[in-house]
Amino acid sequence: MFRSIRDLLLRPGYMIRDYLKGMQMAYFPPFQMYFLLFALSLLVDSGLNIKGINRLEKQEKEFTEIVMSNTSDDKQDEAKDKQDEAKASEKDAKKEKADKAMQNFNVVFTKIFKWVEEHNSGVMLIALLFFCCPLWVLFRHCPALPDMRLSECFVAMVYISNLVIIYCIIPSLLCFETNTEFIYQLFVLLMVIIPVKQLSGYGYWSTIWRLAVATIFLATIGLLLLIGAVFLFIFMYVI
Repeated sequence: MFRSIRDLLLRPGYMIRDYLKGMQMAYFPPFQMYFLLFALSLLVDSGLNIKGINRLEKQEKEFTEIVMSNTSDDKQDEAKDKQDEAKASEKDAKKEKADKAMQNFNVVFTKIFKWVEEHNSGVMLIALLFFCCPLWVLFRHCPALPDMRLSECFVAMVYISNLVIIYCIIPSLLCFETNTEFIYQLFVLLMVIIPVKQLSGYGYWSTIWRLAVATIFLATIGLLLLIGAVFLFIFMYVI
């Protein structure tokens, strides 16, 4: 484990390439490392940090407050509408139906948020698998690994995810402010270019545009799923 973490920090792409070329016994298995590091990050977020703050409860509380504020705003708007005598009863009925649908949406969205939070590691692996498909198409004939398989690409991305988790534990451990942590995590995501470049053997620009195309593909899939979920919700609760 310690050798794997050391090499992930100092020479991530070369270490992953060595693992894929047959040096499996020299390094800790990627999926076991992923779940161990994820468990460690949960412990840190649960209060094992310098301030002893349960960051998970804090994030959930902030999210609930946002949802409740939207719900209360809807109720206030409904009360104002009822005080307006000029409005027709049919319009009031539509408004009440829309408010009820919004409340149902908040409840469903809160349940989805809690479920994703409870199964975060699995959700991340599924998202990583979707990301690996276009990434493998773009990198399968790279100079360093000219015959890379999809499974090897997935293993490589799991190792890179382990590297990201290691870096992201630092702001959780030191309790960074929200804005500072966001900037730090954005910088960490940009650093993914380095291990992918080392692994593939491409230059920086070739690596960047391939990563950009794969990211756009993943974002498009996520957007389509979100739009589909919204339309499904409208069909179930509004129409």
